[in-house]
Parts: sequence; C-alpha cells; structure tokens
Amino acid sequence: MTQLESRELAAELTQAIGGLVLQNDEYRSDPWDGLSIVVTLVPGRQNVTGYIYDGDSWTSRTPRGDDSFLDKCIELQEAMRSPKGEVWKQALIHITKPGPEINIKFEYDDPKRWSLKKVSLDMSDYAESLRPPRKDAAVE
Repeated sequence: MTQLESRELAAELTQAIGGLVLQNDEYRSDPWDGLSIVVTLVPGRQNVTGYIYDGDSWTSRTPRGDDSFLDKCIELQEAMRSPKGEVWKQALIHITKPGPEINIKFEYDDPKRWSLKKVSLDMSDYAESLRPPRKDAAVE
C-alpha cells in the first residue's frame, strides 16, 4: 500500500470510527456537546475509556456493544503503521457538537500518555484533562 493509500484509508477509518461512536447507544441517550475516548492498543492490552461533556458537567461513558469500534481502531492503527513498522500506542478521540466534528491525537511513544496517573475517588481532574476544546471559547 502506498503512503497516499494509507492516508486515504486512515481518513476513511477515522470517519467510520466517528460514525460508530455517534450510533452507539451509550452516546444517543444523553445530551452532550463533546466527548473524549482514550484507546490503548499495546501487546497484551486493549483498553477503552471515555467521557461525555455537557456544558460544565461530565459523565463516564465508554462505547458498548459489539467489537466493531475496537476493530476499527485496530484497523486504523495498522493503516497508520510507519515505514519502520511503528504503530501508535494510544489515541485520544474528540468528537464535538455542533457538527459533529472528530479529531484524533495519536501517541507513538508513551502508552500511558492519556491514562489515569493517580488513583482517586475524585475523577474530575482526569476527566477534565481529556475534555475536548470547547467550540464556544472566544478566539482573541
């Protein structure tokens, strides 16, 4: 596969991932203006963590159901494999409304970049650290 074909496939998979999230029952029942999903794919470990945000509030919410979401993430990881064979270890998916718009950040080195750093009963710092940029933020 050429580099251009890989980029086109990655763009298609990104849109497919966004569509799967928006169709997932976990995200259809409550109002939200942003969501964050952290996907970790390393040998021996596959993990998905997520939050929905509505105004200043947030709720833990992770895609549920079949494995199609995780399968698409694995396909995306493979499509983005570097010429040296390196793959990303974590992805931070942001979807915001109105739109919706999807943005994904990838981490190739640190498999814990967007993981919980300390165990606490108050998860607000972690949830806020993953919050997508707000669309209503004034640009100066």
